[in-house]
Amino acid sequence: MPAKKRAYLYEVDFMRVFFICGVLANHTASTFTNLLPSQTVSRQFLLSTHLLLHFPRFGFMFITGLVLFWQHANKKLAVKDFLLKHFSILLVPYLFWITLFSLLQTLASSSNFSFLNWLVQWWQIVIHGNEFYLYYLFVLFQLYLIFPLLLKLFEKTNGHHLQVLQISFMMQLLMTIYFKYFYSRISHSDWPYLIRAYGNFVLSYQFYFIAGAFCALHYQHVKQFIIKFNHWITFATLSFGIGTIGLYYFNKFVLGLNRHHANLIHQPYILFYASLVILQTWLIGIWYADRRRHSKLWNYWITNLAECSFGIYLVQLIPLTTIYLLIQSTKPTISFIMLIILLPLAYVGVLGISWALTNLLRKKAFLKNLIGRKEVLHYE
Repeated sequence: MPAKKRAYLYEVDFMRVFFICGVLANHTASTFTNLLPSQTVSRQFLLSTHLLLHFPRFGFMFITGLVLFWQHANKKLAVKDFLLKHFSILLVPYLFWITLFSLLQTLASSSNFSFLNWLVQWWQIVIHGNEFYLYYLFVLFQLYLIFPLLLKLFEKTNGHHLQVLQISFMMQLLMTIYFKYFYSRISHSDWPYLIRAYGNFVLSYQFYFIAGAFCALHYQHVKQFIIKFNHWITFATLSFGIGTIGLYYFNKFVLGLNRHHANLIHQPYILFYASLVILQTWLIGIWYADRRRHSKLWNYWITNLAECSFGIYLVQLIPLTTIYLLIQSTKPTISFIMLIILLPLAYVGVLGISWALTNLLRKKAFLKNLIGRKEVLHYE
């Protein structure tokens, strides 16, 4: 791939929008699930359909790998400048939102505020990235550290990239088998944190980053391939999506897993399902990119939402918590029919408020760094 300025991938804009909408759908559904009594029809419905929404995290990992390699492949990487730039982009929002959310959480849960106790709690969240949906930023810090090594890997294996992808897939498959069937049976109390908390460890997502890198390096070939087999991809995606409901009941009643492990995001089936959703979303993105000039309205909204996606991810906890507290305070008996009505309304509210807050922050020069700068998204 030549080192000249790369074309802008408008299809990736659509993918960002689709995946951030999926993130909010996932978290809104989880919020409702936590509010519902254990044996109600409404709760069981949400639990049985929750695996259907277990793709956005992996979609964003794929996009990150694709964009990084689209920007930097076949160029000399100034490692120090790269790390300083990307860490500075992430560090400000990471520390700010941890500080704000942890303060609010501490003040709401205790009448006796202790600055020292809060500071200890704050520091634990910072070094573990395990609160307030900020694990993704925590994983990105790790990815940026190893990104120069990934570049070297693909440079050294030039001509064998498909084999690298295949090995990466098999490693991911073996890891998901281990996470689902063996991890919970072993004591991990003395293990290093990143291996113990594998959901926050970059290597737990290595296939999606590698797949993104492979697609960036062989973009046109992969694009032609998925267009050629678009009907098969669509059929497989729909089939695997429906199959997630059966997977939940298999996990619950055949394997006897608890709620967490029945809906585990790191399991073999989800590896195939999430990969298919990524390809399907890419196909729709290609369709959008080819037709975006014919609709200024759609082009405006997709572009705006794509630029806001990182900020939406950061501020989502504000409307999610607000909706949780509102519903909890009224304590309604949510029937299945009421759930079908309230859930989409709550989702639209979460998406709308997150988008409005992000747009408000990004218009102020001194606030836009709190939601990441454009450099984290742009790859021209």
